[in-house]
Amino acid sequence: MSIEETNDSNENGQAEVPLMDGVNAAESVLNQFLQNKFIEAKTTAQSLASRSMYHAVAYGTMLHLQATATLEPSDLEEATDHIKYAVKACLMKRRKAKFADNFTRSTNKAKAAFYAAYSDDEAHAELCYAESLLQWVFLAVLQDEKLVTLIKSSIKLRECYKCYRTCWKIYKNKDWEGRLTRASFECGVLMGVGAFNLLLSLLPSKVLSLLEIAGFSGKKEVGLQLLQEGSKIEHGVRDSLCALIRLVYDLYATQMTGDTACDAIGDEGAALADARGLLPIWMTKCPNSAFFLFLRGRLATLSGDFRGAKDYFFKSISCQTDFHNFYHICYWEMMWCHCVQGEWMDAMKYAERLACESKWSNATYRYLQAVFIIQFLDEERITAAHSNNTSRKASSPAPVDCDPKDDADGGVLAKNVEDLLESVPQMIQRIAGKSLPIEKFALKKALRFFEQGKRLTLPGLEIMYLWSGFKLINDNRDLVNKFLLLIEAKIHSLVDNQKNITNYTEDFCLATLLKGVCLRCLRKRFQARMCFMEVLMNEKAIRLDRYLLPFSEVELCQIALEEGEIDEARSHLDKAWNYTRYSLEARLHFRLHSLTAQIKALKNPKLRGSKSSQATPVNSWHNGLNKFSDSDENPFDIQFNSSLGNYDDNQITLELNAEKLTFPRLGESEPRHLL
Repeated sequence: MSIEETNDSNENGQAEVPLMDGVNAAESVLNQFLQNKFIEAKTTAQSLASRSMYHAVAYGTMLHLQATATLEPSDLEEATDHIKYAVKACLMKRRKAKFADNFTRSTNKAKAAFYAAYSDDEAHAELCYAESLLQWVFLAVLQDEKLVTLIKSSIKLRECYKCYRTCWKIYKNKDWEGRLTRASFECGVLMGVGAFNLLLSLLPSKVLSLLEIAGFSGKKEVGLQLLQEGSKIEHGVRDSLCALIRLVYDLYATQMTGDTACDAIGDEGAALADARGLLPIWMTKCPNSAFFLFLRGRLATLSGDFRGAKDYFFKSISCQTDFHNFYHICYWEMMWCHCVQGEWMDAMKYAERLACESKWSNATYRYLQAVFIIQFLDEERITAAHSNNTSRKASSPAPVDCDPKDDADGGVLAKNVEDLLESVPQMIQRIAGKSLPIEKFALKKALRFFEQGKRLTLPGLEIMYLWSGFKLINDNRDLVNKFLLLIEAKIHSLVDNQKNITNYTEDFCLATLLKGVCLRCLRKRFQARMCFMEVLMNEKAIRLDRYLLPFSEVELCQIALEEGEIDEARSHLDKAWNYTRYSLEARLHFRLHSLTAQIKALKNPKLRGSKSSQATPVNSWHNGLNKFSDSDENPFDIQFNSSLGNYDDNQITLELNAEKLTFPRLGESEPRHLL
């Protein structure tokens, strides 16, 4: 059904679905979705989208998930159209603003009465409007490549945030007609505000400074508590979504920003513990859900149980046949399970399958295929040299990297490597006007392969490190020692042939960095520190792989933290922040942001104990909004970077790429903090 047909059916005079019928139906649709009945869920939601606000929102949400999974222009356009329709449906039921409202909220009692006067329909319309608006903004960012669009989207996010704040005040002051409508509303508010806090707490300071101008910032601890509380609400409709968001944060976001190699400690350890507590509850409720089976596999991966992880991923694939794009996420995870175990050809097969079936990033998939083959051939050569104990190594210098003649298939695999890397430049794509950072990295390495005589140094271990793979084998000494042997053999080969090697310094420093990471996994901190310092000593000679320098500083920072040297850790962290314009810079910034917060907490005991000192999630947010109400201090003034533009008492003007963007300055009643 197109958006025009939906409008026509609504104009034919069909009776609207009552609010609670719509809420109950939305819960049923979501249960169908979680039980892998994707087509049935979409059909049910679509059939009543013109008569029920909740059905319209549910259908738009499912199209949104499909569009973000495929990134197909047609899917993105269809999802945007229906989400716009859902926004329109919510607007029709939202409470209309009146000029007199500004005068009826002059006292706290009057404010409470104002929010208590919302009807159930108006309250739920406000909540659904916020959810749909958030989805609309996200799709707009995916489709539009202008930076100004990103800034305008942040302004829409502010409107979304204000809606959630209004919903909170409604929830605190309104007498509800029924327990179920109150529960579903409360759960939706906890989910929205919690997700906002988590998202904003992850952003690096440069991005966050722009969003703070738009009017908000977030607190991780409060976000986690709100989602935890929301996941416990029975018949909350969105309780399962609260659990999913919390699990995705614990199993992906926290691990992405955590340590690169050592044990899961601090926030990482707490996140895994939370996931181990939450997952069994939902596995009992939805034992055959593809989503929870997948997340159970991810938890097994992070715990080092790769065989168990692959079993769960296979179950996640086999339990449904409607959502084929979900298979690709499972293939991606299984590829890394094989990679971190040194099963290069098995990892290559999954990368090959992704290249054939997935449309996300063919450049990345083809590069991964190539580097896994190179790493396999290199490992085979080194293993054979050690086991055969022949005189080949003594009679002639060892080849720096895999030679087609060493290929048991007569050079077929080596030829495949050349074909794959030749195709990478043609596969580069742009999303939101920019290439993916991992694609830029793959392009540079593919060009380097041909420039330096068809060779790359330890590319499989390099990409494994950049994707935080070493932390998955931190406790597996056999695997770490195996990789350390390969790295040391490569270092010896490089040193013996350095006069004939193009970009010798980059290759040597890469191998040395990887050696240091392995030594960290083996708890040999002093030797690891020497490796990272050796990389930094070659700073002036490194021209291409500049990312080796900030990553080495981060490793030294993490070693200092392990040894309790906070000032030294801060010094290395500051040096890492000072590097710019290197590969995968944005990815490292997330880790730097996390380390900055960690060091700040270690230096400030009050921050360290802030999580335990907070009361319930509900009271935390409420107190956060009102803690300055009796004070002369104004906590709601925004932070403004004067280099971006100018402002006065009424408005702010940003100057970006010769374009000016003006929007109203937040008033005293509009806080810049979500809490």
